[in-house]
Amino acid sequence: MRGVSPAPGHGEAAARALEELIEEGGGAKDLTMPTPGIRPDFFDRQEFPTQKVLYTLIGALTAVVIPFVVWPGLKSLAFSSIYLPHLYCYLDKPGLVWTHVTADSVIGISYVAISVTLAYLIHKGKSEIPFEWMFLAFGLFIVACASTHFMEVVTIWIPVYVFSAGIKVFTALVSLLTAVMLPFTVPRIIATVREANASAERQHMLEGALRERNLAQENLEEINQGLERRVRARPAALDSINHKLQAELRTRERSEEKLG
Repeated sequence: MRGVSPAPGHGEAAARALEELIEEGGGAKDLTMPTPGIRPDFFDRQEFPTQKVLYTLIGALTAVVIPFVVWPGLKSLAFSSIYLPHLYCYLDKPGLVWTHVTADSVIGISYVAISVTLAYLIHKGKSEIPFEWMFLAFGLFIVACASTHFMEVVTIWIPVYVFSAGIKVFTALVSLLTAVMLPFTVPRIIATVREANASAERQHMLEGALRERNLAQENLEEINQGLERRVRARPAALDSINHKLQAELRTRERSEEKLG
């Protein structure tokens, strides 16, 4: 049986809308449902490559280590204990001392745990996570902050204030580096969010067009099936009419024979 062409209407409108969406999405040839996402090359254009950031951080660490190598006496100065520990400032009151020790220890351990989590996240998803250098910078910044809290615990009993000052200087440099780099990333993050939202909206529109197209196809199939049933039923009706005509002809012939 030859197919029946549907009249222009809802089905063709849905098909035209679907074709327009597919053309806007890049000329896809199939009708498979894509996963909302960003173009594969969208995150390749980062203003601060990971290697550059790592080299900067290595340079900062080197700048901290070199003075100890060039100036051997700096070690004895940094770990000098000629000062009074904070224990005396707290008047050796256990409640006040252990409040500071507990609070600084918990903060430091929490910072380290956060940094370890960020490092694990980058390790597992380094090929999929954009702006991984930003996570590395935050991780180093958080570790540096943790070290200052650990030093606050140490200086309660051991007055290595020069070494503690050096750690704070390093933390200040890392914090400044992160603060300077982060504003340059904001436009890229905003663009990423907008691209993801636009992709999700196109996905939603495509799903709606596909649903309308499928509904139109189902309606067309029902119409075709109804026509096929009517066509299949038509020969039987014709046979019945033919039998009736033949019976009427035979009856008429017999009547004519009797009259003749």
